[in-house]
Amino acid sequence: MNLERIKTRCYVSLFLILWVLILPAPSAPAQPPLGIPLQEVRLQLKWVHAFQFAGYYAAREKGFYSEEGLAVTISPGVPERPCLDVVVSGQAEYGAVGGDLLVSRLAGKPVVVLAVIFQHSPSVILTRKDNGIRSPSDLVGRRVMLGIEEIDKGEFWAMLKSEGIAKDSIQVVPHSWNLSDLVEGRVDASMDYVTDEPHRMQMLGVEPGIIQPITYGIDFYGDFLFTTEGEIKKHPERAAAFRRASLRGWEYAMSHVEEMIPLILDLPGVRDRGVTADHLRYEAEQMRKLILPELVEVGHINPGRWNRMAETFVDLDMISPGFDLDGFIYQPNSPKDNHWGAIILAFLGSIGFAFLVERIWNRQLRQAVKAQTKELRENEQRFRGFTETINDWVWEMDTRGAFTYSSPKVLDLLGYTPEEVVGRLFWTFMSPLETENVAALFEEYLMNP
Repeated sequence: MNLERIKTRCYVSLFLILWVLILPAPSAPAQPPLGIPLQEVRLQLKWVHAFQFAGYYAAREKGFYSEEGLAVTISPGVPERPCLDVVVSGQAEYGAVGGDLLVSRLAGKPVVVLAVIFQHSPSVILTRKDNGIRSPSDLVGRRVMLGIEEIDKGEFWAMLKSEGIAKDSIQVVPHSWNLSDLVEGRVDASMDYVTDEPHRMQMLGVEPGIIQPITYGIDFYGDFLFTTEGEIKKHPERAAAFRRASLRGWEYAMSHVEEMIPLILDLPGVRDRGVTADHLRYEAEQMRKLILPELVEVGHINPGRWNRMAETFVDLDMISPGFDLDGFIYQPNSPKDNHWGAIILAFLGSIGFAFLVERIWNRQLRQAVKAQTKELRENEQRFRGFTETINDWVWEMDTRGAFTYSSPKVLDLLGYTPEEVVGRLFWTFMSPLETENVAALFEEYLMNP
């Protein structure tokens, strides 16, 4: 670290301190004053009550919605009344839905994605493990139960295309939403949720077989929260508040699974469907692998992935080339700031104060930098002396996955000198078959947190 960098940090830190002291702090979510009624809004779910929507139940039950001034009604969905249509028609202000949102937007519907909940799609092809279907090629000539709408089949068609399998080689059967059709052999495979149906099959004594599109390079987003352009335009503060409270709910739900289970069991119709605590626990466990709360901030949206999904739909002739996603991803409006005088005062004050501090601290900083530099050099010499004499390979890597240091032992292990290794991405030393998948996973989990 050099003196100029220390100076810069001093300037920035002091500027921020003064800014915080002078400017009013942003308002935190708080219970609305007594006498002011809560705004009533409705959240339409894509399906029946399940752990799949736990974050929204948590936001309501823990008071996160009411703290934002909202009274939220959560309505379960049914196949005959698609969630998208309910929200677009104005019967609900917000919705929780899956991958068809993107195609609907590109088809002209004014929908806006507020937050992504499932970073990976829960949709899989489910089979009986004893029927010999292990891969997409095994589906040729078989009866496969798919959703009625074409957009519901996007992941499936994309997976077939990636494997060179023609659409007409599959016998498509309209989805009955009745698991017994698969269990009793009336169909050979069914497109279902990995979070739900596999456990139901096990409870019926049938071992499920699972084909996941992500294994074949098809990686769609799963469930997400959405609204309409009209809602954001008319009620921008409400949209921001609803999103905030919902994400707080999801963070709470995934950290308090056992607390959420009895709450969900008591929702209308849940026990009537034969849902048990064990089933909800299984659902939460599978959802954790899709939400990735320990790796990705809940609600995170990567615009690049939406573009790749759109390109997949173009490749399937489901949408036209030249698509435009402008306005599809929620961008909260910057709060209006009428304190320009205070901002200028804070800036000028921080600069003047920083120069004053610099004159007082200059000598101490130079001495500290000199001592730290000497210590770093001594540590580096000891480190290199150690790593270059032991029999193990020692290496360092940056956040891009590229080696920044390698000990000489790499020559014995990989056949490369340290100079040849440094600067290269670690997966380039793997087989070509592994390289693409490892690179994609590395980018997804580390480069796009």
